[in-house]
Amino acid sequence: MADPRTALKRAVTSALSGAQLLQRLDQSLTATDADASVAWTQAYLDGGYERDALVETLAVGAAKQGNDPHNQEIGLCTLQDYGRTSSSLRDTLLLASAQSTAGHIKYGDQFEPYRRFAEAFGIATDSESADGDDPAEAMLDDIESEIVNDAGP
Repeated sequence: MADPRTALKRAVTSALSGAQLLQRLDQSLTATDADASVAWTQAYLDGGYERDALVETLAVGAAKQGNDPHNQEIGLCTLQDYGRTSSSLRDTLLLASAQSTAGHIKYGDQFEPYRRFAEAFGIATDSESADGDDPAEAMLDDIESEIVNDAGP
């Protein structure tokens, strides 16, 4: 009998685009859900999508965890190692980045540096307009807004 997890994994991977998988990975990284982050990374790898977008998503995910650069550094270093190695096992480093970024212990508020940055430069965050609800989602909306605005017409 086939493993039902394998069948589910194939169904999910074939039903979602690479961009959709990356979106779910980004959400799980922000939610600090290590198991989901690794699973979405594996699903993306299993889908055979190009690696640059995955590396970028993992790097941005690590950068968002801004209040402890020592922990942030682990996820980023595994990505740097990924770029330098020619090992046939190099995709394992992408899984390690997802695991470390989402799974390391966080003390305090990991989004506090983002709010300080926004305050210093007079940038209104979506959480301010939404009475402070869900600062993680507000931060993602702010970043997405800046990326879309920078992309031009």
